[in-house]
Amino acid sequence: MVKFLLAAVLAYWGSEFVKRTIAKGKARSDGDLRKKRVGRSSIPSEPGPASAAPRSPRDVLGVSRAATSEEVTRRYKTLVAQYHPDKLAKSAPELQELAAQRLREINAAYAAVSREAKG
Repeated sequence: MVKFLLAAVLAYWGSEFVKRTIAKGKARSDGDLRKKRVGRSSIPSEPGPASAAPRSPRDVLGVSRAATSEEVTRRYKTLVAQYHPDKLAKSAPELQELAAQRLREINAAYAAVSREAKG
């Protein structure tokens, strides 16, 4: 299960993202690549090769524009269950960090879609 999840996460974000993350970690230990974080998010500011254009919140959640609020909520809960840190507590630290970043992205997307639905 963990190997499948790791493969899915790596395929989703692409190998270039992983290479940048590893390089960033090495550079941060040297103090070369300090970036200012905005808010509580630690999602990398530079887009990966697969995500040249910013993804819409609905694309992040994997729902269509015509999806109802119940469908959006169901998809959100499914993704949260998949990437929740408690499910990956015994996994490799790299996998835990990738899942945490993806979960932050999912939470931000759901908040944006919820605000959009409220008006």
